[in-house]
Amino acid sequence: MKYHKRYMMECALSEEPGWEVRLPPGYVWVPWSDAVVERHAAVLYESFRDSRDATILPSLGTVTGCLVLVRTLARWRGFCPAANWLIAYQNSQDVACLQAALDIRDHGVIINLAVLSPHRGQGLGTALLRRGLQGLYQAGARRVYLEVTASNQAALNLYRRHHFRCYKTLYREAIAGEGAACKPGTGCSGAADREAAPAEAGEPSFPPATSN
Repeated sequence: MKYHKRYMMECALSEEPGWEVRLPPGYVWVPWSDAVVERHAAVLYESFRDSRDATILPSLGTVTGCLVLVRTLARWRGFCPAANWLIAYQNSQDVACLQAALDIRDHGVIINLAVLSPHRGQGLGTALLRRGLQGLYQAGARRVYLEVTASNQAALNLYRRHHFRCYKTLYREAIAGEGAACKPGTGCSGAADREAAPAEAGEPSFPPATSN
């Protein structure tokens, strides 16, 4: 039996983040709508399918599993459309996505953050994280948490730059098989950019979705 070390991280949002969030030339924001569910799932699959994260929550390694995850999130009572974004390149290819939600009380959770490998290293992960934190704050979140694999130094660096601090260490079992589901309250957030190859996220009470 194999386990992966992961960190629970949290940051405080005492005031609305004042970042000016810009994308590099050629990239555009795609806001949340019901029409983009499958597009979010496709980016998750392409980003996570061969990652270590897919051994912890194997549904990230299948197209169907990723689609179930996104659909489950969209139906959840804490779903926050303003914190869920796609980034497209030249208005044709979806290359990055973020899923986030409100959890208990005034807490938000970063669930997935993914950037396709050819588009990492250009600040897309930073832009997604900042846009997500702004959306969560506007929806009422005053603290935001996530879960990240300890060996993912790039993701750790990204989150630490945005004032996330580790408050708990976990050991997640590597699970085989497509049908393995997230435990209730377990999220995942993926590849940020070269600042973050596949990352991960959340715990307290995110819905039991199939994901990593």
